[in-house]
Amino acid sequence: MNELVGWALLPLLLPLLAASAFCSCSETAVFGLTGADREWLRAQRPAAATRVEELLREPRALLVSVLLANCIVNTLYFVVTTAIALSLEQGIVTGLLIGVGTLVTLVLVGETLPKLAGNAARRQIVPWVAGPLLATHRLDRKSTRLNS
Repeated sequence: MNELVGWALLPLLLPLLAASAFCSCSETAVFGLTGADREWLRAQRPAAATRVEELLREPRALLVSVLLANCIVNTLYFVVTTAIALSLEQGIVTGLLIGVGTLVTLVLVGETLPKLAGNAARRQIVPWVAGPLLATHRLDRKSTRLNS
């Protein structure tokens, strides 16, 4: 019965990896924009440029929002992978292999590769990530004000 729980949780890993990749990629892409990139956005993608300008008005707060979102997603990823490993009840070696495998997967797929992509293709990526990133940032700012 426990093994069924593990298999049922497995589909959650992909959206969590995607959310981690989004945070990593968007952080690198937005904070890596040069003056020339921002001018290009204003000329070619004015709506995205407006979102980027709003995001970068408070760069420190934006960074906190992105890092907080990424921390939450990565924590959930490890909670789910731990629950999967425990539900399989295959012993300590299998548990360690699952732990190492999920860590390597998160570091590569959720962090490193998205940062490389965000750096290499800033102009192409920023128009796609600026809207969702701005929504995330606004939500974080609202929750911060409510907690103050």
